Amino acid sequence: IATLGDVAVAAHQIAINIWDVFYIPMVSIGSAMATRMGHAIGAENPNDVKMALRVGALLAGMIGALTMLLLLLFPDAIISAYTQSTDIHSLAMKLLRLAALFIMIYVVQILGSFVLRAYKETRFPFVVETFSYWGLALPLGYFWAIASGDNSTEGTVDFWYATILGIAVATALISWRVRRILSTLG
Repeated sequence: IATLGDVAVAAHQIAINIWDVFYIPMVSIGSAMATRMGHAIGAENPNDVKMALRVGALLAGMIGALTMLLLLLFPDAIISAYTQSTDIHSLAMKLLRLAALFIMIYVVQILGSFVLRAYKETRFPFVVETFSYWGLALPLGYFWAIASGDNSTEGTVDFWYATILGIAVATALISWRVRRILSTLG
């Protein structure tokens, strides 16, 4: 995105900064959930494993839904705290809408990754996320935004579309693996 100009970089930075504010609580919930699940797995207590997963999913889902609402209902107020530039504001508005779109997808991925961590499975999410982000999203984003893009605004949005695609692929694969592991709980 840095090659697409100052407006693209500024709008992207605003959207990523706002995203990070909501990403950290979801990671914290996932980490706490994985700890609780790990204790329950060690105690061979499938009911507590399920309870930890339900509570973690409920809390992360609530934060994700709240984040979506804030990004969709108050984008002007959020962006205005960062800039008064109409060009940056316009592009950041598009990016915040995209962030609202993929937030629930990412909630599922975060939870799934921490479930796998509770089961001491870290290689699978590492490989999946590396492939999805570096092998799929980044090259596709480069192709859409820079190699075949028409302008910096469309290019920035195209990078975000590619990122969303990478997140969706990683989420689907991680969810598949989690379902396989949890199916043994009965």
